[in-house]
Amino acid sequence: MRKKIYGWHRRCSMIIALPVVLWALSGFMHPVMTNIRPRVATQLYEPSPIDPSQLIVPLSRALQGNGIATFANVHIIRMGGQQFYQVLVDPAHNDIRYISSVSGRHLTNGDQLYAQFLARKFLTGSGNTATPGAQALSDHDCCMSAALNILNSKGAAIQGVEKVNDFKGEYSYINRLLPVYKVRFNRPDGIRIYVETASGSYAYAVDNKRAVFDKIFGLLHTWNWMNAMGKMKYFIMVVVTVLALLTTLMGLYIFFIIKPKKAGSPVSKTRRNHRYTSLVASLFTLMFCFSGGFHALKAF
Repeated sequence: MRKKIYGWHRRCSMIIALPVVLWALSGFMHPVMTNIRPRVATQLYEPSPIDPSQLIVPLSRALQGNGIATFANVHIIRMGGQQFYQVLVDPAHNDIRYISSVSGRHLTNGDQLYAQFLARKFLTGSGNTATPGAQALSDHDCCMSAALNILNSKGAAIQGVEKVNDFKGEYSYINRLLPVYKVRFNRPDGIRIYVETASGSYAYAVDNKRAVFDKIFGLLHTWNWMNAMGKMKYFIMVVVTVLALLTTLMGLYIFFIIKPKKAGSPVSKTRRNHRYTSLVASLFTLMFCFSGGFHALKAF
């Protein structure tokens, strides 16, 4: 029986050796990645107080004038120096519309403009810094004024805005929020800010340096190279963690049951060192097996 357990311990160790090494290497990357996060001014957006002087058009009239009979939620937000009703019309399709509280007009591409406003606010701490002349518009052009203020804001230019509906690429499921907008800035570091407009939340920020580390981490830790396999990837991860758990338990059995030979030859010394090193590592391996297996099983 002991010989069989010893044999199975060796076979399982050979199977799990590479995956465990990959996970161990990625574990060392955690403290490094924490220190290379791109710097942003803030991760918390505090909405500006409501301006009563801009509440000219009541909400009911604004909704009626834009053909909105039902809605799920509504907020009053300020961007580009103007005030809008942010109306969540259809949560299932993330249909969010922006209606001026001054004129009652619908703001074209309002959700994308608000995403740009939020991204700049998180990145620099200011979202309403406009070039001279952008404010010099009459009240009935408030939507255009807000758009110009956002698009002409000082600082790094915005290269593109993309709506992200799924966890993919550099925006992984660990960030939780969906859907979000990816706002790319024209800076040497290539920073991208991900924001959720429905709640005005910061989701994620990544620059070129962090993207390299994230890619390496994805290859070693989450095994992104197996993404094409779908759910089968997580099944394999569960199998590997179960094998690692069994291998650790068998190793502990061997340690406490089998009495080691006296250290004389180099082989005996190596085995003795392996025994005590494995005993220390077994505690961490058991915790890793439970946590890693749980996450993989949850994703599966």
